[in-house]
Amino acid sequence: MKSFFRVEEFTIKQLEDFRSKGRLNVEANYQRNEVWNDHKKQLLIDTMVRGLPCGIVTLFMYHDPEKGKDIYEVIDGKQRLTTIFGYLRGSFVLPESIINQVPKVLDATDHEIVDEMEDDEDEALSVGVGQGSRSKYVNKTWKDLSEGVQDDFFEIKVPAFVVRSKQRDLAVDVFVRMNQNTVGLSPQEIRNAVFHDSELLQLAVRLAEAQTPGLQKNQPVDTIWWVSSGLISKASYPRMTDIEFMLEVLSMALHDNSPQHRRDCLDADCEDYAKPAGNRKAIFTQAEKTVTESFRKLMAIFPHGFVGASSVFKGARLPNDVYALLAALMKYEKSPAFIKSHQSTYVDAIIKLKEASLTYLDVRRSVKNITQKQADDRYRLSIIDENDHVVPDLFADLADRYASTFAGGQINGKTQRETRRDIWLNLLEGIAPVNKGPRNFTALQKHLIWEFSDKVCGRCQTPVQDRNNWDAGHIKAYSDGGETSIENGQVEHVTCNRAAGNR
Repeated sequence: MKSFFRVEEFTIKQLEDFRSKGRLNVEANYQRNEVWNDHKKQLLIDTMVRGLPCGIVTLFMYHDPEKGKDIYEVIDGKQRLTTIFGYLRGSFVLPESIINQVPKVLDATDHEIVDEMEDDEDEALSVGVGQGSRSKYVNKTWKDLSEGVQDDFFEIKVPAFVVRSKQRDLAVDVFVRMNQNTVGLSPQEIRNAVFHDSELLQLAVRLAEAQTPGLQKNQPVDTIWWVSSGLISKASYPRMTDIEFMLEVLSMALHDNSPQHRRDCLDADCEDYAKPAGNRKAIFTQAEKTVTESFRKLMAIFPHGFVGASSVFKGARLPNDVYALLAALMKYEKSPAFIKSHQSTYVDAIIKLKEASLTYLDVRRSVKNITQKQADDRYRLSIIDENDHVVPDLFADLADRYASTFAGGQINGKTQRETRRDIWLNLLEGIAPVNKGPRNFTALQKHLIWEFSDKVCGRCQTPVQDRNNWDAGHIKAYSDGGETSIENGQVEHVTCNRAAGNR
């Protein structure tokens, strides 16, 4: 085996699936009985829905030849996992008294609850998981929660040491000792300790810091780009989430600009680049150039951050959206300067696709076992316009495909990430302004010209009634140097457009 252990993150959905399928054993013979009272259980769930760390669990993994599957056995973390599973079974609820308390953070040993929050950190929770979000859980059993709230809970991640050793006794001894008497570390904090000599990790730190020009050692957290942009919450930033995100982007650049499985790639890459090797200067120089350029393009689209651009950019999925968008920008040939000159086109199109994908996702969550045709019908009805016209199939297809990558238990696998990358790239290329070459508007450009217009013909100034019977025309004639772009496009009656001739 390449390493004695690895650091992974499992969603609650994944852990529940493992438990229900007999792949997660929480009752190993060396485990103690359940000892937590209801108050401690309630505090754990409240801590998790606030978006605060709940400590590392330690799992022993072995292959079961009879089942043909990997089995996980809990070494440390039984109290937390049984509490989570008990909550899913409806064994207890979160009372209002817990929700209104100052947040508590569970330590890594499962033995006690410690107060680690200062007053200013409590205020930071309003940026991430606020009082309003937690109130959705008050006095409700699991089955009484809305599907949207259940899905949000299922997406919460639990960090874990996964012990991969044939010597079970040694593995148990080392990792129980390692995890005792410490506050739970995040996966990136552990990587930082284990792989501190890795050239890759050192580059990730430098690039993460470079996102805030002139970064000072004691600079207020809310003025650091990662937090001010909305990509990372004020509460999670001290846990090195910025470095982890940059490490993921760097890893992508090192793998031919191809998205990687989040859980599998980071530790392996840190380990590989911690080993002595020949001169890697050229490799890292190219990776740094690629990552820096993709961030410059991203900043050209969102110069003032994500949350300020639209309410659709928030919550746990935002890093997934931004990662995929960076992956697309690595392959997108337009320069940051070109993107900046058409910034409104890009940001409006991205917001429209994100809004449509969220609508599709809500449709999928509203009805269990929904067929594709039913999802399509419900989606189109949900975004029908004032004249009873529906969105074109092309845009609906992109939105559906994007939403589907968040519909399953595994949302950060290589396939899901590549799909999101390809959708963003499809959108970027479909809306790109053209001043040389094809004069006809693309289907995506035409769709967005309609979406952003007042539905009035740009030539005769009378309403365009039929969404399915109109043409897109150039405001500044193409023959006079006008771009084929959303900004230079306008809605026109078919007859008006033809009367204008070849302009």
